[in-house]
Amino acid sequence: MKFINLLSCILIFICLCESTMVRAQDQITSVVPSSVYPGQSTDIIIHGQGTSFKNGTTSVNFGPGISCSRPTIINAETIDAYVTVSSSAPIGYNDLTVTTGTDVVVKHAAIQIFSLGNGVKATLFVNPVQSVHLSDFDPNNIANAPLLFTVTLYNDAVIQDLTVVMTITGQKMGQIATATKTYKNEPAGKIETLTNRQFDKYSVSNTNAAAIQSAIQTGLLPADVYDYHIEVMDDKNNDLADADGTNVITNPLGKPELISPGVSFSSDPEVIHSSQPLFQWFTQANSVDLNIYEVYPGQTSAAAVAINRPTFTQANMVSTTFLYPAGATVLQVGHTYAWQVTAHYSSASGPENLSSDMNWFTVSNSNKTIGNQTVSQITVVPNEVTISPGQSYKFSVKAYNNNNDTLAVKPIWTIIPDDGGNIDANGNFTANNNETSVAVVAACGEIKDYATAYISAANGNTSQLWDITTAMRQIFGLPVK
Repeated sequence: MKFINLLSCILIFICLCESTMVRAQDQITSVVPSSVYPGQSTDIIIHGQGTSFKNGTTSVNFGPGISCSRPTIINAETIDAYVTVSSSAPIGYNDLTVTTGTDVVVKHAAIQIFSLGNGVKATLFVNPVQSVHLSDFDPNNIANAPLLFTVTLYNDAVIQDLTVVMTITGQKMGQIATATKTYKNEPAGKIETLTNRQFDKYSVSNTNAAAIQSAIQTGLLPADVYDYHIEVMDDKNNDLADADGTNVITNPLGKPELISPGVSFSSDPEVIHSSQPLFQWFTQANSVDLNIYEVYPGQTSAAAVAINRPTFTQANMVSTTFLYPAGATVLQVGHTYAWQVTAHYSSASGPENLSSDMNWFTVSNSNKTIGNQTVSQITVVPNEVTISPGQSYKFSVKAYNNNNDTLAVKPIWTIIPDDGGNIDANGNFTANNNETSVAVVAACGEIKDYATAYISAANGNTSQLWDITTAMRQIFGLPVK
């Protein structure tokens, strides 16, 4: 029984295996839960694709009878909306409208308002987390396992036996597992709440060996998109209700990496030629905070600078670039500055914050030239690519002057993080053997740009399967049954 209870907790995160990169149009893909009842207050998770949700800018409208008091932007494609349904809300389906500036995205019949006692209903709330750590799951204390999803079951006006069946499916791997929970002689009108810790029985399919081995090695489960489907049946196996949910796990593996401007404190500060530099960094976090500090005479370490009051701060940015504003405190010529970003992640055990190292630079009024040509911009081509582990790809770069004329340059190529692969002086990149994402950086002096290389085995051989119970024993040292 202890093994089954442990399996019931671990199953939910084991299903989040094998990387896949999602490319999408500007749309709302899911609303979870998708049904509510009059008088209810609850969180609703909105998933988008190709969207640019922003705190303080994005508004949410669920239609008549439903108010949203505090939409929280988790990332550019995910919103946590806390809603209250009026006790007089009309029964039926409402459209959902999400507005970000001039961008308006509508999902028709996105949310159902239903009447309690009028038929069996089920809702599914999937906790939107970016990462799941194996250390979150203590085999000696299953009750404290992270809450990953919640099912709410609403019985109708009769006493009956009800069985809840959850099916977990990877968008690439197919069905991963099913879980069941049975309620005997459920009272009329009863509302039941069921979490990932409370199912009676699990049936686990085989899964991808490489993904499990990666989880064992890193302590994190690889990223993927997984779908959860709920069915509620009576004792005659009639399907009475359904509900669906989706979770996207990115599992960021490290602190954010700074690209430009500046260099680390192990070198002299880089000289830059603009008082409005473009700040660039690489991360898979939900959002970041940017802090810029002036470096005072005698300060030669990041620790010394970190106690200074920031010259400029920008919080909760969902992009990976930021142009220093013309209206902000002027970065003075001849002065030295340092900067750092703090990334905000969401994990199964709660929020996580990771800060980058600190870069520093000195502002100059001179220009960076090649021959007699001033370089104002470079662009890495293409800006993103997906390749298999061990595969090679050639990147190129375009450089421009202030008149937007093309210049011939030979940039310096680097990889962030540096263990993501190798790149030669001609831009030939060879990926490492692990599924991850890396920044391919080209630099001409302090003028830099980068492309993202997604290393994914999506097009490789996924036919090798492995018994998941073997993984359980390897991860937690469980006894052989």
